[in-house]
Amino acid sequence: MSNESRKAKRYTDFIPVSIHVYQEGSDKSLAGPFSGTIVDVCSSGACLLMSTITLDSFHIYHSTRKNKSAYLQIRIDAHPRLEGTYIDARPVWLNTFLREEFRERMIGVEFLRIEQQHFPDIGALV
Repeated sequence: MSNESRKAKRYTDFIPVSIHVYQEGSDKSLAGPFSGTIVDVCSSGACLLMSTITLDSFHIYHSTRKNKSAYLQIRIDAHPRLEGTYIDARPVWLNTFLREEFRERMIGVEFLRIEQQHFPDIGALV
């Protein structure tokens, strides 16, 4: 059994999101939208559950990690208190697992910027 220590308290929730990939300094989307669900979140990052992580030849984890100026823009559109919130993030880890016959991915992201007017307190997610 491992003793996992977290930097901040994590909150569990299931929030549908869309994810676009952007290049710093540009309004042009490199890839997306990808569909995902935030399954847990803390003040510095989140865990996303995704079934599709590749569009055309763009891999949301590997392509973004390779291009240091690329970032994820996570959009919350279906949460009563956080609708319209955009969160800029970078992927930090990827885990793949099988659930029945489907391959699912968990992607850990580190927050870069959260639009504060929509997201004053991480506790609003629970």
